[in-house]
Amino acid sequence: MMSAGRRASLAATRLHRLQGHIATAVPPPSPSATAATQRQRSMAVVCEIPFNDIKVFTFKGNGSNNANKVLYALEEKKLPHDVVFVEFADLKTDDFLKKNPRGQVPVLNDNGVHVADSGAILHYLETFYPQNPLLPRSRSARGVALTWMQNYTLALHHRVQTDLMFPLLFKRTTDHVPKALDRLSKECARWDAQLTGRHFVCGDTVSIADIAAFCTMAHAVAMGYDLQARGFANMAAWFGRMAARPAWQKIDPPFYKSSLFAEGGRLHNVFA
Repeated sequence: MMSAGRRASLAATRLHRLQGHIATAVPPPSPSATAATQRQRSMAVVCEIPFNDIKVFTFKGNGSNNANKVLYALEEKKLPHDVVFVEFADLKTDDFLKKNPRGQVPVLNDNGVHVADSGAILHYLETFYPQNPLLPRSRSARGVALTWMQNYTLALHHRVQTDLMFPLLFKRTTDHVPKALDRLSKECARWDAQLTGRHFVCGDTVSIADIAAFCTMAHAVAMGYDLQARGFANMAAWFGRMAARPAWQKIDPPFYKSSLFAEGGRLHNVFA
């Protein structure tokens, strides 16, 4: 937990960094603006200055790819944060349901503002903490990033989690595996094509689309899905770059050590 002095120092730093951003984003009041309008505008600017007292609620050691997306992004943006581990039983308590009525993790607590769902959290962080951006500034590149973030949400996430992993985990059957692997490979082919000649989805810089896709594909790789062997050389090289980034190394991803994915675990190399 951060001390009051540390929190005050971070707040001062944030204010200094955002002064230029706010001056650009909020136009000066016109000469005809009323005093009340000017006060409202000033209040809006103050409310847009966040302070770094960030907590992420998640499970310990279960390998949540959704929580890993958030933690990866926080490290890339160099935002100090605390990780609060919860148990499954905690999710249905009144206290937690106030944070997320769906009773799911991850949940972000930013100075009392609670944001649930990893995709929503990634967009929230990009909106209110614009330093070290994870969305490109240009319209064309941002359009690419948002398109592939949506492709991830609608397709890649489900090919790995819904089609492949969940039946192995909850139904304990492998009957679905051939069809699920075929669907995953068709989706990986699309990502591999997009990564042709690019280090990351948008070019040379990491985006939220890269982070989301990587954290989910890390599950597939842990289960034995070999990108290189299956013909996705571009995606294999991209996966290596994402895995080598300091942000990923720093969060010490728990699922590699989880009983599910570690050697001998139920989901370790199940279809290598």
